[in-house]
Amino acid sequence: MEVSTLSSTNAAMRIMHVASGDLWAGAEVQLFTLVSALAAIEGNALYVVLLNEGELARRLRDIAVPVLVIDESHYGPKQILSRLKAHMFSVKPHVVHTHRLKENIIGALANTYSAKAYCVRTVHGAPEFSYSLIRQTPKWLISRLDKWVGRHLQHKVIAVSQPLSGLLQNIYPASHIAVVLNGVDVYALSSIKATELGREGVKHVGIVGRLVPVKRVDLFLQMAKALVEQANDNYCFHIIGDGPLLDDLKRQAAELGLKDVTFYGHREDATALIKAMDVLVMCSDHEGLPMTALESVAIGTPMVAHAVGGLVPLLETLDACELVEQHNAEAYAGAVLQVLKRMVSEVITLSLPDEYTAKGNAMAMMAIYRAGALV
Repeated sequence: MEVSTLSSTNAAMRIMHVASGDLWAGAEVQLFTLVSALAAIEGNALYVVLLNEGELARRLRDIAVPVLVIDESHYGPKQILSRLKAHMFSVKPHVVHTHRLKENIIGALANTYSAKAYCVRTVHGAPEFSYSLIRQTPKWLISRLDKWVGRHLQHKVIAVSQPLSGLLQNIYPASHIAVVLNGVDVYALSSIKATELGREGVKHVGIVGRLVPVKRVDLFLQMAKALVEQANDNYCFHIIGDGPLLDDLKRQAAELGLKDVTFYGHREDATALIKAMDVLVMCSDHEGLPMTALESVAIGTPMVAHAVGGLVPLLETLDACELVEQHNAEAYAGAVLQVLKRMVSEVITLSLPDEYTAKGNAMAMMAIYRAGALV
């Protein structure tokens, strides 16, 4: 692949990110954090193209990053591709960085036929779905095209954790994959004040995430039932997030007889809510390196998490947190009790390792950009 390159290490770098922007979830939070940190590096010019208006677009504009929204509710794929090509011809980026399946395809194709910049993608987590050629032919074809684009039209595939990198080696050559750990702005998080949860003298246990099957909020509710049955303490359970399973999960909570469960829906102050909790639980079937987990550690809220993906290297050395191997309600309940017991007898302190900071994330990404975009 021919690449439009920089001529020196001191040259100003134009970096364009292409993403959906329809949600404000882990991948979007990480993209915003990365763009913020990259924009703070002298000589960088950041541009973002989104396919939807939303929270991500608003926050990027608030920090004066140029945002072009090519609204997918108004334009079809061919029109989006044409408009994106024209924008790339105008900006002439040195790097095009894409996020999520559809944006990977459109961004890489537009770049190939316009700027010919160094092109990378970030894979934020393991695939949540597999598609059948017979029953889901269009989605199967799109997923195959995405993999082909990653191999042939993009120069690097960036994994957010070492375990995810191992999974990606089933699709891409090892030399095509780089690992850049997600990072958070520790300084900004230090100023967040805990939101009042009410009901003093009870244990507050929560989960944050989209209400979709992979996040296993159903298992969190089963764990809540086990905790109530096993322990004499009073508990309040907090579920922060929205999604298609909301009604089913409310029904499950009622069937389990759980009285102190609050469904918050999407909350912009989710981090402030986490700070007020005693324990945050993450019982997803699989994860990459969740921003919520990094934020929880950074603000000092202990975690109980499934021992998968980037959660393992993040939490395995932190005494205040517990990793769960057995993916069932009883195991999670037991781990929560262990953390709560430890909090009674010890002063719990959590500190986020430097490699998980926004600055560390941005510098690692810049090293990849410059290695590819320099002559």
